Amino acid sequence: MGRLHLHGTLLFYNIRVASRFAYSPWKTTLAVAAAVLLYLGWVVLNRHWDSQGLEDRARRERESGRRLPDDLNTDRLKILQFYVAPPEIEKGGRALLCYGAINAQTVSIEPGGHKLTASLSRCLEVSAEKTTVFTLTAEDQARKRETATVQLRVK
Repeated sequence: MGRLHLHGTLLFYNIRVASRFAYSPWKTTLAVAAAVLLYLGWVVLNRHWDSQGLEDRARRERESGRRLPDDLNTDRLKILQFYVAPPEIEKGGRALLCYGAINAQTVSIEPGGHKLTASLSRCLEVSAEKTTVFTLTAEDQARKRETATVQLRVK
C-alpha cells in the first residue's frame, strides 16, 4: 500500500496505485459496447414509437372519412398546373416553368422537346431571348392527350 515518510515537519504519504484501479482494455471495451447497445436500443424504440404514431394517425384519418380533393381523386388524365414565374423577364433572364399532371404516362414541353417525368408538381429553370409560348403535352396509357400553354414575355 503506502508508506509514511517524515520529512522535516511535513508528513508525506506515498500512494501506490493498486492493481484494481489500473487501466483495463476489457473494461473499457465493455463500457463502450454497453453504451452503444443502449443507444441502439433507444433508436429502435423511438422509431417503433414513431411508426406506431404514424399508423394511428393514418387510421384516424381513414375513420374520419377524409379523402383526396376532387381534382386528384380521378382515374383520367388531367393537367393540374402549368405556369411560368415570373411571367416577364429581361432578355437572357431566367424564370421557373412549373407543371403538374395526374395519371400521365409521358409529359413533354415544347419548344425544346424535353421528355419529362410525370409529376404532380415540378419546376424547371428556363431562359429566353424573345417572347416564347411553351406547350405542355401530357399523355396517358391509353394515348389520350391533354395540352396547356403559357407565355413567357421578354422585355
